[in-house]
Amino acid sequence: MIVPTIGRESLRDTLRSIELQAREGDEVIVVADGSVDGWVRRAVENLKVASRFLVHGPTRDFGNAQRNFAQGWAHGDYLTFMDDDDIYAEEAFVKVRKAIAQEPRRALMFRMLAVWGEVIWRNERIERGNTITPMPAVNTTVVSPSVS
Repeated sequence: MIVPTIGRESLRDTLRSIELQAREGDEVIVVADGSVDGWVRRAVENLKVASRFLVHGPTRDFGNAQRNFAQGWAHGDYLTFMDDDDIYAEEAFVKVRKAIAQEPRRALMFRMLAVWGEVIWRNERIERGNTITPMPAVNTTVVSPSVS
């Protein structure tokens, strides 16, 4: 899981939602957009799952540069992405793992409920307003880590 952050307090909930569902072998990479408070590094270091804290920036481009940067540090077969103001729904990882097992060589998109109450990915098109960061799971053997 790659999580770009600007050090928002909501990152604590994001990391908790990951930790509750992660299992051995999962990896969390949190990438700060420039300087952040010390509690961010400590929160990442205290996770009960393999984790890494990186700093890239500041760029102020909504985490895009941080996501791309972190891909080069990831060791897993799949990349998932989460913003520092979102959380995974209960059982989300079960569904992601099941979909990956069924379609192991495909990049996958998952529906999600946005904080404002709207279901994202209403139709199966990648277009403005129909996708957001936390939806994909990307196979690293299919997509190069240097993809922007």
